Amino acid sequence: GDPSRLCELWAHILDLAAEEVPALPGPRVDFEDAPMVQCGPYAQQGPRTEVVVAEHEQSAFVAGVLLTCRALRDYISNLRVARVCRNRARSLFQSQDFARALAFYRLAQWHCPHGDSTLFSNAALCCLRLSRPHAAVEHALNALFVDESNAKAAHTVAKAEISLGYMGCNGWQEDAIDRLATSSKPLTELRKEHRGLPPPRHEALKAELGSDPRKVGVEPLLSRFPPVEPRLLLLLAEEEEREEGGR
Repeated sequence: GDPSRLCELWAHILDLAAEEVPALPGPRVDFEDAPMVQCGPYAQQGPRTEVVVAEHEQSAFVAGVLLTCRALRDYISNLRVARVCRNRARSLFQSQDFARALAFYRLAQWHCPHGDSTLFSNAALCCLRLSRPHAAVEHALNALFVDESNAKAAHTVAKAEISLGYMGCNGWQEDAIDRLATSSKPLTELRKEHRGLPPPRHEALKAELGSDPRKVGVEPLLSRFPPVEPRLLLLLAEEEEREEGGR
């Protein structure tokens, strides 16, 4: 559609954003001729001085306006792309095409100019439907990082880690889930089971991976199909570091 519908000043923003930005002046070091403040709570005493804006200061102001318009143009353009991807992902999810829905949610995450917790929690649900619990936990934890009140993300974390049989959450992540569980009976019941899970163990992680990264290297694991979930490698590295630190 017409992008001007998103913002009444869109056309003016585009025009200004297309203007050449003048060179920014260097820092001003001489303040002796600075005009005095003549009104307001910070009025200064002294002879009245006619305020004259120097040419380099005018250029700096113009450059600031033009650069702001360019930033606003890029922000709105990326937001439009993110919304299109989100709507497409929602439609695909409702059609149970979870793989393609996940791809569009990830595109929306990439283009969204601000943190949108829903994009991550919905991507986590796609991963859960695709039997990718590690990816589901990763997206859901990102959603909680953006917005700790996202109950859908907390529910997905608990459900995915229960399917894995171990809990890899750290302190703040558990605290966020516990806070949300106080106002959700389904999450409270799920959290009881989730809290009782053991931590990830080195041998269990290697068995899940099917190989020892120290012997075969990481590259073959990432290049195989389906690729190894990065979070599994992270948990394995953390567990190995923990074991070495305890020796």
